[in-house]
Amino acid sequence: MKVLIMANGTGGGHMAAAYALQEAFEARGHEATVLDPFSLLGEVRGKLKSGFINNLYIRSVQFVPHLFGFVYSLGAMYWRLFRNVPQVKSPVYYSNRSVWKPLEALFQKEQYDAVLTTHLYPGEIMAGMRAHGYEVPPTYWISTDYDCIPFTEEAACDHYVIAHPELVPDYTHWHIPEERIHPLGIPVRAKFADPVTREQAKRALGLDRDKHYFLISGGSVGSGKLVEAVTLLATHYRDREDVEFIAICGKNEWIYRQMKKLFSRKVHMLRHTDRMAEYMRACDAVITKPGGLSSTEAAVTGTALIFISPIPGGPETANIRFFERHGMAIYAETVALELTNLVQELLSQPAEVEQMARRQRETVNADAAGDIVSLVESGCSSKAK
Repeated sequence: MKVLIMANGTGGGHMAAAYALQEAFEARGHEATVLDPFSLLGEVRGKLKSGFINNLYIRSVQFVPHLFGFVYSLGAMYWRLFRNVPQVKSPVYYSNRSVWKPLEALFQKEQYDAVLTTHLYPGEIMAGMRAHGYEVPPTYWISTDYDCIPFTEEAACDHYVIAHPELVPDYTHWHIPEERIHPLGIPVRAKFADPVTREQAKRALGLDRDKHYFLISGGSVGSGKLVEAVTLLATHYRDREDVEFIAICGKNEWIYRQMKKLFSRKVHMLRHTDRMAEYMRACDAVITKPGGLSSTEAAVTGTALIFISPIPGGPETANIRFFERHGMAIYAETVALELTNLVQELLSQPAEVEQMARRQRETVNADAAGDIVSLVESGCSSKAK
């Protein structure tokens, strides 16, 4: 079987989900390619368009997250206003016409058995192609949040893989046929489900086995109140020799430099790491903005979660609601007032931490990627008959 997995780099979660799927397909002996469709526009034009979109997203969530939330809310309003007017499509639908012809040429050349998308943009691209008579392989929408985001139904995919059975009504509400919906979960790489103990993870990372560690992450782009959280906790626990923090700054170089100067002793500073699964397992808790993919990764490792600073108005708010409702995370709505108390609660109540891990195991599908591969295999098998 030969599949194409399309994604875009607006936030690391979409690409991480794509690579998790590629890993799962290849583990079954299939050929899987990950592609940013804008790269088909040529080296210069493609990089300009993809780079502009990605950098606009990164800068907005790093420096003006409320602006991103406002734009997202406008999109949701537009979506609701025109949901029953099929002639009116989203701006995203119309802005990607330039990719149709090069993508059609790729489809004809490679003859993919299926195309998966972990991002709205490729979904809209393929919907536009189909509406204008282009031949497109069977399509699979892969959700990376615990929410039905605006314009999901516009992608008109053959199959929709969503995060949890509880969310099916959110999708049928927007006229997506229930028979197309598969609540298999959000795909993460297999290493997050590896049976590694906290002691083993600490040893592999060179951390002190007798200390408590807390992982603080602003996501792949280093957004959120990362500096405030690190400052607050490093100051509060400055006299506790058995408590230290690990901060992941992502692509936010300014935050990395600032905190490196201030907290070199109490905080282990990292720009980016490909050992996130080990760091999560080594820590007592993960303190992070509530991205759908990173939250799922933490839940699969069975690590306690504290959410901080969601991007206002977007799917991260829905992610918080879902995780809190299922007892899989706690939310520090006001970092300055609540975060240190929540960290102390987790330090002093190991039974609560274990209960949170149990709820994570019960709610989140650790092998969503493998189940998605099985779904696509089944679809291709049925098509062959």
